[in-house]
Amino acid sequence: MLRRLLLRNFRNYVSLDLQCGSPVNVFIGDNGQGKTNLLEAIYYLSYLRSFRTSSLNSLKYFNSKSFYVAAEIDNYSNWHSLFEVEVSDTKSLKIDGYNTRKTSDFVMSSLPVVFKHDDMEIITGGSSTRRKFFDIFLSSIDRNYLILLKEFVIALKSRNAIIRESVERKQSLAAFESIMAVRAMEIIKRRKTIVEKITEKACCHIKEIKGKESEFEVRYIPRIKEHDLTYEKILKCLEQDRCKDHAKGFTGCGPHMDEFDFYYNRMNLKTYGSLGQCRIGAISLKMATLDLLLESTENKRKVVVLVDDVTGELDKNTKEAFFRDISPVEQVFFAVTKNVEERHLTNKIIHRVKDGRIEKC
Repeated sequence: MLRRLLLRNFRNYVSLDLQCGSPVNVFIGDNGQGKTNLLEAIYYLSYLRSFRTSSLNSLKYFNSKSFYVAAEIDNYSNWHSLFEVEVSDTKSLKIDGYNTRKTSDFVMSSLPVVFKHDDMEIITGGSSTRRKFFDIFLSSIDRNYLILLKEFVIALKSRNAIIRESVERKQSLAAFESIMAVRAMEIIKRRKTIVEKITEKACCHIKEIKGKESEFEVRYIPRIKEHDLTYEKILKCLEQDRCKDHAKGFTGCGPHMDEFDFYYNRMNLKTYGSLGQCRIGAISLKMATLDLLLESTENKRKVVVLVDDVTGELDKNTKEAFFRDISPVEQVFFAVTKNVEERHLTNKIIHRVKDGRIEKC
């Protein structure tokens, strides 16, 4: 459980020291006051990335050269670990006052699941949004997957840089292609496995909301087909595509080009789904990831739910299902413009947010 959140020059917070050890923390205020920034800070501390932007500069307070985010996290003993990150031109990570260079030791100190207004983009947006969704979740439950993905991306970027210049550097290309082929096999296999698990869980949530006749399916469409999923065949594909990739300026073979489709009652949601169907599909996907996190004894106490003003958009059945399904989580943070209905929440603390300042109600 997150006990204390500290910010310095983060978004619109010049300085903040917030006690937040309640099971339910509600940040209430008008738009643009800094409610979502608090959820973003919690998420950033866990994954060293924002769920809103890829620009580090936009996370800094106006004209600031750095920002600082820290939290005391209860590990259910007598010790509260302090996780700190300071970002300027470089990134400094500390655990209990000691510097650490290994991000794998730092990240995932907590496991936030975010429900936000634009979650529908997982279904309706570009393929990179869908890949990011599955990759972030897989990395949160499988540290080896995070390592595989990082190694694949490094080799991919190196191959792209070489291939844009020339296809004559065969020895250099071969070295990176060998790494890519090995990592690609494992990435695709693990994506396939997690898609099957998420489909099963998400379908249960769809049925809970829409009725027993409803079906939901995630279809994984890897660029490398299953009959070609061997080291030798992936390597051959990369070698054969060198001239074609040189002309295009990027690598066309690999899991970085994979796609995911979502079907509701055998209908492709991206192409034919209504706004409401896409919204429920996205919520069900997020609930499925929450279920899988809570099933792990190791992860269960790390799970935190962040809700960015989405409940007001839900119909009665979906809202009831949503609050029922997040009830097993030990800590939830809401950012809302109006108070959450009392009957849905117990043990809550309400914080009123105005222009980067917080008052407990």
